[in-house]
Amino acid sequence: MLNVTGALLPRWGAHYRARSFNRELVVSSIILGLVFIVGGLSGTLALIGTNSGTALAVVGVLLVGRGIWRIRKQRARQVQAL
Repeated sequence: MLNVTGALLPRWGAHYRARSFNRELVVSSIILGLVFIVGGLSGTLALIGTNSGTALAVVGVLLVGRGIWRIRKQRARQVQAL
């Protein structure tokens, strides 16, 4: 199998692969998910292509869930490392 990441990012490709957790991205994922939930349920925002606020709220719940899961996964790794 071809290592595309190493070929495209020769200088910092290894650093990028080793770092699987970025706290800023997780927090922004949770915040964006909360905005989707509030906007979708209030009727202010809608999911593109469906014009449905409820569908956008579901996407928001998935984003928040993914962010929480990634935080818990990282904390579990830190506890195991101790």
